[in-house]
Amino acid sequence: MYAVELLFNKEFDEYVRKAWMHFDKEGISHFMNRFENLSPHITLAVYTDISDLEGFKEQLKIYFDNVSPLRLRFDIVATFPTSGTIFLAPTMTDQLQRVHKDYYKKLDKYNNQASIYYSPDQWNPHCTLGTQLSREAIAKGIHDVVKEFEPMDGIIERMSLVKIELSEEGNRNITIFEQSFES
Repeated sequence: MYAVELLFNKEFDEYVRKAWMHFDKEGISHFMNRFENLSPHITLAVYTDISDLEGFKEQLKIYFDNVSPLRLRFDIVATFPTSGTIFLAPTMTDQLQRVHKDYYKKLDKYNNQASIYYSPDQWNPHCTLGTQLSREAIAKGIHDVVKEFEPMDGIIERMSLVKIELSEEGNRNITIFEQSFES
């Protein structure tokens, strides 16, 4: 499985990692904190497979050459209860919506391999704090996050194409391609 992830500035990255460590320490969820080579992110797209990886990377570079950093306001703490996920969600901006829709237009030849949950009509941009949680852990996690929550800006500064490996021994991201955005 592959994912295209939008990655944050140092301050927001550290803010999310602090939540991951708290969830791990408190026994709420260790999933995010122990996922090897994982960075806080918003997932733009997920692919079951990419048949032409070199061509795909070339198209990513061309597309993201024209993307500028995006400033997002994170003032929503929410959950996807069916997957046991707690996340921070940004206020949707025209710029974020345009980047997402244009991405799917420019890389449309790969859409048949993409997960529908990230398609333009289904996408809920979010930054995961914990996942695979029981209902009780969701309640505790939300309580802990909200207790000290302050709305915060995050700046998307770069993108990464990662290969995701899930296994009994541990989960990891393998970076295939990464590109910073130009101001």
